[in-house]
Amino acid sequence: MTERASATAPGRRENIVLVAIVVMTTTMTVLPVWLTGGLSVFMSSELAFDERELGFGVAGFFVASALASVPGGRLAERIGARRSVPFYTAVAALVMVGMSFATSWTRISALLILGGLVNGMIHPSVNLALARQVDPGRKGLAFGIKQSAIPSATLLAGLAVPSIAATAGWRPAFQGAAILAAVLSVLAIIVVRNSPTVAGARPNRLTMPMSYLVWLTVAAALGAAAGNAMAAFIVPSAVASGITPSNAGIILVIGSVSCIIVRVYIGWQADFRVGGHLRVVGHLLVIGALGYGLLSLTAAPGWVVLLGGVLGFSAGWGWAGLFNYAIVERNPDAPATATGIIAVGIFGGAVFGPALFGSLVTGASYQVAWISLLLIGAAGAVVTYVTRARLMTLESSRRG
Repeated sequence: MTERASATAPGRRENIVLVAIVVMTTTMTVLPVWLTGGLSVFMSSELAFDERELGFGVAGFFVASALASVPGGRLAERIGARRSVPFYTAVAALVMVGMSFATSWTRISALLILGGLVNGMIHPSVNLALARQVDPGRKGLAFGIKQSAIPSATLLAGLAVPSIAATAGWRPAFQGAAILAAVLSVLAIIVVRNSPTVAGARPNRLTMPMSYLVWLTVAAALGAAAGNAMAAFIVPSAVASGITPSNAGIILVIGSVSCIIVRVYIGWQADFRVGGHLRVVGHLLVIGALGYGLLSLTAAPGWVVLLGGVLGFSAGWGWAGLFNYAIVERNPDAPATATGIIAVGIFGGAVFGPALFGSLVTGASYQVAWISLLLIGAAGAVVTYVTRARLMTLESSRRG
């Protein structure tokens, strides 16, 4: 009987509930930044900020996330996910309450930094929960679903544009999200539990050489720089090209859904494949770069913007779950520590990507900014391919 078939029905139900709560709590901690990006066309007139300031506000969120991710990983393996996940989700709720009452861009920026710290801390915690609680043979799917939290946040942000912000204003959108986060914090207390480490494991002991982990962190930084900048600016870019705010929000929704589908699908497929995960990541980064190229055609019709957004979201931003799973698979003794290191790259890329994009928009044009993302995404693919090849050579020599 295979590992997959031997799983009990209660075990499968527990996996489903755990993954659902993990996705929703992680969505809540990253939602403040994407609500800000998606609702920026409504917030900017009241709070007086431009694309450059928006870019640096998003960057501040991810600077804080990058700084918090490594200590968050080590702390998670010390205190367990059961205590950390509900706490971080509750703090995210308070952050969004504060943002809903903010009267200046300075206050929004400060709250984004606090939210970024929470976001950086929660990711290693939920990665640890998945690595320890999910049945073998289902972890790839679990990580794919978990990483759908970020596009789920952009999906909610996109839905908030036509459904709430366009009618009631941007503040109720933050307040509604805060209520949902508070409810999920309570549910996380019930569902997430602390599990013992696997038999024979050496906690915090990395299996992959640090030099290769650093290069993969660089690749993650490049891919995340392009993907996060795209998600933050696709709405204002579409509006600047002549698309209405509501239709721009719909493009954000469609792109987010495509990203969720791809992250879940490639995670599911990973459970049926032995190796090759990083190669797939490289392929996705290349396709995403093509999407950014389409978005650089600022005079193109709306369907070209939609196609570029779908390619950018689904491929250029769809690789993160598989990437994390590949890292966990190669570092079974220290999943939180290893993914905490990788998160430095992911969040670091999310810092300089939006900041660079916003600066290029204000200093040059949206077209120049999108072309820069094409180059950054392509560079991420190259680093991934090269590092994977060298890592496979090392592993082959070890086996020999």
